[in-house]
Amino acid sequence: SNVGVASALGQILLGYLHDREICSAWLMYTCAVIVSGTSLVILALFRYKIVVLICAFMFGLAISANYALQVLIVIDALSINNMANAFGILQFCQGVSTLIGIPIQGLLRDVSHTYKLSFLTSGFIIILSGMAMFFWPCLKGTNTKKINDVDDEK
Repeated sequence: SNVGVASALGQILLGYLHDREICSAWLMYTCAVIVSGTSLVILALFRYKIVVLICAFMFGLAISANYALQVLIVIDALSINNMANAFGILQFCQGVSTLIGIPIQGLLRDVSHTYKLSFLTSGFIIILSGMAMFFWPCLKGTNTKKINDVDDEK
């Protein structure tokens, strides 16, 4: 319930911030990914009830970026003309990672007899993906040009 309420509030907040052009969708999404991973790492390291509640709330706020900003990021990266195919590929990759990731996390839990390693692994992987997103603006102009060249050839 804590995560759900935070996710709903996060979607409203991120939508408001994007509509007011206070911050770019890319920057909000990147920061949200890093915050969600960080909250998982902190959750794994501390067992105090208040820390768990705060981490769950922060995770809910951050994960709401997937719902509020993901389509905007795809459109910004690949244009509206390529949105359907790009979003389909994105959803496919997320499905494959879910199919592979959940059994691996279960294996880590079985080996370590605790969920701590599963949360740490997930958190660090999510943080790494968020950090990798900081390089996207460096590549954006090149990718857009290549996509537009392909569109012109059709």
